[in-house]
Amino acid sequence: GRGMDVPPTEFGQTADKSTPQAAATGIRWEALTAAGKVVASLAAVEDGGSDADFSALLYACPDWRLELVENAVADLACVMEPGLATLLTINERGGNPQAAAKALWQEYAASRQAILALLADKVAIS
Repeated sequence: GRGMDVPPTEFGQTADKSTPQAAATGIRWEALTAAGKVVASLAAVEDGGSDADFSALLYACPDWRLELVENAVADLACVMEPGLATLLTINERGGNPQAAAKALWQEYAASRQAILALLADKVAIS
């Protein structure tokens, strides 16, 4: 069965879901989703999107896992921001960003799947 969701307090601050941090993660996720759509179109791939309700999952997430999710979303943002800027630059200069966009898309899609799996508690944390 599932144990307690609350870890011992010696492990430091647990995330408080009413904090701006959780809200910021939700906003960042929406921005990443929008960026993902742009990358998908540049890569000429179909973005099946995700029917997961990120906010609902975020708020149902135990605090210890919320921190992992916030870090994963931040990491994805660090990949997507420069990647998307590069793709748009290539596009503006008349180049074909499709190959680079496909690589970025694969990275984004894999990360999105991992983040949603983490939120939905479909991963074993070792």
